[in-house]
Amino acid sequence: MTLREIAAEAGYAAKSAHTRAYELLNPRLNPHVVKAVRERRQELAEKYSVDYGRHVRDLQRIRDAAIESGAYSAAVQAEYRRGQAADLYVSRSEIRHGSIDSMSKADVEKAILDIKRQLGEEPRIIEGEVIEPEAGKPVLESVKVGTPESS
Repeated sequence: MTLREIAAEAGYAAKSAHTRAYELLNPRLNPHVVKAVRERRQELAEKYSVDYGRHVRDLQRIRDAAIESGAYSAAVQAEYRRGQAADLYVSRSEIRHGSIDSMSKADVEKAILDIKRQLGEEPRIIEGEVIEPEAGKPVLESVKVGTPESS
């Protein structure tokens, strides 16, 4: 519920509910209300908090109920999550920023060569010069082919 809805439910006029909610939660105007709200939120946080023991126990209950009902996929997921909570699984991810558009031509060529080496391919460098003959069709001249070590 929004603060406006709560104030209206508490009996304040709908037209002024937003203002009354603001005033009630202003610590300078109503410190006792702010204190009571803070205490209630703390009670709820403690009651519904997630701690390791409760988390693993609940996942075990879910797993057991899933096995009893024949939902083996759900049981496997619950057991997997228990393992994650116990740090039995290592999750690795790689986040890269930027894109090929932000790389220079030399950086792109180097990255392609690195990938080819990782794949076990011997990279070849092809250099050439494009000229424009008749009818605007490009033709490649002066081609030099070799490996990175020979260039």
